[in-house]
Amino acid sequence: DLDHRAKAFEKVRREKPFCVIGSPPCTKFSLLQELTIARKWNDPVWMAKHERELAEAKGHIEFCVLLYRHQLRNGRHFLHEHPWSARSWKMPCIQDLMRESGVRLVETHMCRFGMTMKVDGEKLKIYKPTRWMSNSPCVLDVMNKQCTRDHPHVHLQRGLAKAAAIYQPELCLSIIRGIKEQLRSEE
Repeated sequence: DLDHRAKAFEKVRREKPFCVIGSPPCTKFSLLQELTIARKWNDPVWMAKHERELAEAKGHIEFCVLLYRHQLRNGRHFLHEHPWSARSWKMPCIQDLMRESGVRLVETHMCRFGMTMKVDGEKLKIYKPTRWMSNSPCVLDVMNKQCTRDHPHVHLQRGLAKAAAIYQPELCLSIIRGIKEQLRSEE
C-alpha cells in the first residue's frame, strides 16, 4: 500500500538507521510457484489473481530497492534476503543494484543457522539455499555459511516451505553480530 510505503520511507529518512534489512515475501518468486501455474494456467480467475499478486510482490521488491539505494546514497548499509532460486533476483531493479560499487552477494544454507523441522517425529535440518545481498562486508562474512553435507535434510514440498520462512534465533544473532562488527569497523 502506497501510504505504508511513504510512511516507511519517511521513517528511514528521519531515523537514519545504520542498516535496513529487507526480506520481502518470496512466495510469488518461488520455483514451486511454477508448478501451480502449470496446473492453473487455463483458469482465468486464478491467473488474474496470480498476476495481481505478482505485480504487488514486484512492487514490494522495487520499494525495498528504493530503501536500499537511499541507504547507499547516505553512506549507510542494507541487507536483502531471498531464496537462492527466487526469480526476483532477475528483476531489473535487483540486477542494477547488484552492479553498484561495494554491493556483493553470498550464499547461505539455512541448516547452518539451526533451521529444522519435525517430520514423522524426527527433527530434520532444512537446507534452503538463500542469497544475501549487501554493501556490508562484515554482515556478508558472517552470513556466508554453506552446508557441511554431513546430515539429512527435509524436502520443502506439499506446504512445508512455509515453515522455512521463519528466521531462527541463530540466524538473527549472526545478522546482529555482523552489523555490530560493521559499526565497529567504521568508528
